[in-house]
Amino acid sequence: MTKKLYCCREGAYPDALSYGQTYTLLEEKSSLEGAFAKVQGDNGRARWFPRYCFSTEPAPSIKSIRFDEREIKDGVVEVDIHLSNGEWRYIFFCTPQALARSGEQLGQRKVTFHYGNQGMVVISEIDGDILREAVQHILSQGELFNSSRGFCPEMVGEGESPELSNQ
Repeated sequence: MTKKLYCCREGAYPDALSYGQTYTLLEEKSSLEGAFAKVQGDNGRARWFPRYCFSTEPAPSIKSIRFDEREIKDGVVEVDIHLSNGEWRYIFFCTPQALARSGEQLGQRKVTFHYGNQGMVVISEIDGDILREAVQHILSQGELFNSSRGFCPEMVGEGESPELSNQ
C-alpha cells in the first residue's frame, strides 16, 4: 500500500516542497542524524528530506485572515486566523518602534521590556499584504502554532466584526 505524506513544513526546501501538498513516500530511514523520508519533490527530484517536514494527516490551510486596517498606522495590529480544520489562532504583530513605545517598566529605570508573549511577532513594516504574506510564511514553515495563540471566536468582543478584512 502506498503511504501518503503531507508537507507541514517547507523548511529550507521551498523549491522542492510545498506546504499542504501530498507526497508519496518512496522510502524511510532513521540514523543518528534523525528520521528521513524519501519523496519526489516539486522539482521532480526524488531525495531525502527530514521527516519533520511531513505529517500523516493533512496540514491545515488558512481559511481566512481578519484584522482592522485602521490599527496598522500605530505599528500594532491583532490578526485572527481561521484554519481549515475549524481552529482559530491569534497573532499580535508589532514594529520595533511600537515595542519601544510600550512595555513594562523595569523598576525605577527608564527601561521597558516584554515577556511571556506567545503570539507576538515583530515585523519591520506592516500593511495588509505584508500581514497576509507573513502569516502564510509562518504557516508554511510549520511555526503557526508556536507563533500564535488559540482562541474561541465566540470570545470576540462586541463591535468586533469577523468581516473586518478577509483573505
